[in-house]
Amino acid sequence: MSNSDTTSPILAAIPENATSASATEGAYFPINKLVGTWNSPAGTPTGYNVMPVPAGNKQMQTQISNDDWLSKNFYYFEEMTFTAPGEAPNRGQLFQQGCYGLTYEQRVYFAPNTVGVGKLKYQPEVAPDKENALVHYENGLWLHTQFEAQPAAAYGATLPYPPIDPQTNQPIATPTPPNNPIVKQVSVPHGNSILALGKVETFDGLPKHDASPIDERPFSIDNTIPNPALVLKAEVERLEQLSGKTFKTTLLSVSTDAATGGSVTNIPFEVGNADVSGYTMDLWIIDVFDSPTATTPSSTLLQYLQKIPMTFFITQTPTPGGKGGIGQKETFQHITANTLVKVD
Repeated sequence: MSNSDTTSPILAAIPENATSASATEGAYFPINKLVGTWNSPAGTPTGYNVMPVPAGNKQMQTQISNDDWLSKNFYYFEEMTFTAPGEAPNRGQLFQQGCYGLTYEQRVYFAPNTVGVGKLKYQPEVAPDKENALVHYENGLWLHTQFEAQPAAAYGATLPYPPIDPQTNQPIATPTPPNNPIVKQVSVPHGNSILALGKVETFDGLPKHDASPIDERPFSIDNTIPNPALVLKAEVERLEQLSGKTFKTTLLSVSTDAATGGSVTNIPFEVGNADVSGYTMDLWIIDVFDSPTATTPSSTLLQYLQKIPMTFFITQTPTPGGKGGIGQKETFQHITANTLVKVD
């Protein structure tokens, strides 16, 4: 994507494929804080995954007490990388909507069977040959949308913003900003595509995580499965013990709820076996300062809690072709949580 003379002024100073948060602040703020590489902290695992899966084949099922499902709950570590390739404008009649996109890649690995943050359990333990193995990857975009001027013609000079009404020779009223200006587009190699929209909140201090018992499947039918938010709460408690530090937090909250305009699309096999019907994510960017008067953070952390409802057929009667079955449908929550640190 080229930064030509016809590019809106807001983007003109951004270098192509920018990897610096400061280089992208004007157009991308506040998601520019994501730009860079983030890793799970070394040592004790900080990511925890609760993963219910369908298991209608009784010969393969190892947890006979479950009715056509079983759990894969484990600690993990990961890497995320964000870069800023540029703008993809949505042209309108009078204005254009600038979509400033951060591309991201995420790679998740099984953590070895060691005690992790929050001292949760592996259910079951990770097989020795799977320790440190890749378990999940995805890519996609985080977008910041805003209204701005657009070219007069296909490649013409940029018009004034807001544009002038030719009848009155006065500026046309600036449009109301989008209700949900932050967008996450997710591409998962299970055949799922997710479009989640939401808002931004900033506040002084640290996040407050609710790690109380969850009254939804699988948590409500197996009390040995913990709330993954426990790993986030444990990390916040560790930060609270740091002497002399102050904190500022940016929260990105996105959802596929109908009110936001988001959606989920799945391939037929997934619709029939583990149908993803929604997606929510809270992502906290935590700047750590060495004193109350410091203006530059000494370190930055990223925490997230991701929730994905999936519908299985319980007491399943399979149909030919592996596209699902008939029986009672039940929805289970697949929840993941982790803390990452920004790499210089």
